[in-house]
Amino acid sequence: MSKPTVRKQRHERSKEHILMAARELILESGLEFFSLRKVAERTHFSPASIYEYFDKKETLIRTLAHRAIAQLDARMVRVPTELSAKTRLKRFIGCYISFARECPEDFLLAFHRLPSGRTNPRQYQENTPYARLLEAAREGVADGPFVPLDAETIAYGAWALAHGLAILQVTHLKNYDADFELADKHIVDTWLEGLCLRKKE
Repeated sequence: MSKPTVRKQRHERSKEHILMAARELILESGLEFFSLRKVAERTHFSPASIYEYFDKKETLIRTLAHRAIAQLDARMVRVPTELSAKTRLKRFIGCYISFARECPEDFLLAFHRLPSGRTNPRQYQENTPYARLLEAAREGVADGPFVPLDAETIAYGAWALAHGLAILQVTHLKNYDADFELADKHIVDTWLEGLCLRKKE
C-alpha cells in the first residue's frame, strides 16, 4: 500500500482541524447556534474552503455523530465477554448512561441527529452499541435466564430504558439535585430481575 501524498496528509490534517473546531463550538454553544460560518471563523478558513471538506452542515454533524457512537461503543466493548448476559446488559446500560452524563453534547449528536443504519430487524450491524445489547440478549434467551421473548425485544427494551434515563438526566433534569446513579441502579436491577423472574414462573 502506497503512503499518502503530502497533499493528502495536509487535507486530512485540515479536515481534523475543522472537526475539532466544530465539536468545540457545539460544546460551547450547542447545536442550535452551530453554523459552518462559525467553523470558518474559528479555523481561519474561508467559508468556501469549508465546503471542500464537508458539502453541508449536516454532513459535518453526521461525521461527529458517528465518532460519538464509536466512543460509546469503545466503552461497551471493554465489558468482559465472560460475564453473564444479565451482568453484561447491566454494564452496557451503565456505559450508555455514563457516556451521556460525561459527554452530553456528543450523546445528543449521536442519538438525535444520526438515524439508525438499520431499517429492519433482518439487518445486522456489527460493532455498534445496539449490537452489544443484542448479543447479550440473544445469549440470555438461548442459555437463560431471560424470559422467552425474542432477543430484539429485550435489546430494544434495554436501549429504551438506558436512553430514557440518560436523556432525562442531560436535558430536563440536568439541574436537578438527585442521586441518579443510585436511582439508576435500582431501576435497572429491578428491570433485569423482572426478566429473570418471569422465566421461573
